[in-house]
Amino acid sequence: MNSDILLVDDDPNTIKVLRRILADSGELRFATNGADALRLAREATPDLMLLDAEMPGLNGFQVFDALKAEPALSDVAVIFVTSQSDAVIAVSAFEMGAADYITKPVNAALVLARVKTQLRVKHLTDELRRTATTDSLTGVASRRRFDESFKLEWLRAQRTGEPLTL
Repeated sequence: MNSDILLVDDDPNTIKVLRRILADSGELRFATNGADALRLAREATPDLMLLDAEMPGLNGFQVFDALKAEPALSDVAVIFVTSQSDAVIAVSAFEMGAADYITKPVNAALVLARVKTQLRVKHLTDELRRTATTDSLTGVASRRRFDESFKLEWLRAQRTGEPLTL
């Protein structure tokens, strides 16, 4: 299964380093600011996002809040990457719901291990969600799946002003 990883950092050199480390981990996409990161995430939901905590404009924490506010993006796992080694920032990231936290300069083995762990959790969670919303005998979607789909379509219809379609 090919994973989609979104790397977000205002420093192109950090993106280059992460790209080399994660080259065999999945499809990599890149953004150098928060607005582009949100746009790319909305275009195609990533399996994992490595997000710089400190960027001009929308910082990583603001991007994280925006992700979690959108139902279609709220399950995206986020690993914060920052040059700050302050425990207060790490604790804040975890309290917000971040999957992990990595300090710069990055250690290749550590980054790779943490990314692999988060991708494994993501794929296991997807499989669990699929089995919980599909009847194993018939393969037909369950009532839970219908309710989830209806909620997403209702929110989309409200947001876009288009009629509700199922």
